[in-house]
Formats: sequence, structure tokens, C-alpha cells
Amino acid sequence: SSSSSGLLSQKKRRIRADMKESEKRETPLRRPGRRRRRKGLIYTKTGDAGLSSLFTGERQGKDSSIFEALGTVDELNSTIGLAHAKLARDCRFQGEREKVERIMCWLLDVGSHIATPRQATVDYEDEEEEEGGGG
Repeated sequence: SSSSSGLLSQKKRRIRADMKESEKRETPLRRPGRRRRRKGLIYTKTGDAGLSSLFTGERQGKDSSIFEALGTVDELNSTIGLAHAKLARDCRFQGEREKVERIMCWLLDVGSHIATPRQATVDYEDEEEEEGGGG
């Protein structure tokens, strides 16, 4: 059993040495043959100067009433989504669940209208007519 404890100690020393080496490289240890997954980016790389973009690309202050309205609509939709999840657990509420789904879709439409200023909609429709897309 002394040989097994010797092997165990040897493994521990090797692991400690690998950890120290990893700390020097500032990269995490990983098992050989395993590929690291690349995580999706959650930022736009445009910096944060207190501005954000609308659908049109127009930059506005994050304290703008447009973003306040978008946040309010999103929070409402989230809250309604919780109600939808509870209704989905009971088949007796199928009709109510469908109504809630329609409301949630309408709220997504409301958000898209808020994020797309009226002038941008008119400009887009004009472009479609010029390209022969109708409108």
C-alpha cells in the first residue's frame, strides 16, 4: 500500500506543479484532447459613452425616454411571460394561455415600433417603392 500512497503523492505534486505553471501562463488548465468552447459575445465593442442604437442605427442617450419606454415594455412582457408559464402547466387554461401569447406578441410589436422612429418607417417604405417592392 506504500506504493499506492507514493503514486498518490507523486500525482499531487504533478498537479500542484501544473497549477503553478498554469498560474504563470494566466491560462486555465484543460485536459488534453478537449477543445474549449468559444462563448458568445455579449457586448458590441462600440464602447459605452452612455449611448445606444435604435433600429435605424441612430445613437441616443441611454437615459432617453425611448429606452425607458422599451425597458418598461420589456419588463411588462417578462412579467406576463411568468403568468404564461404558470398557465401552461394546467391544460384547463388553454384559452387564457393563447390570449396571453397574443398579448406578448403585441408587446413585441410595440417595442419594435418604439425602436423604429416614424420617419425611419416612412423612409424605408419610400425605398421599397423606388426599388419596385410596392408598399
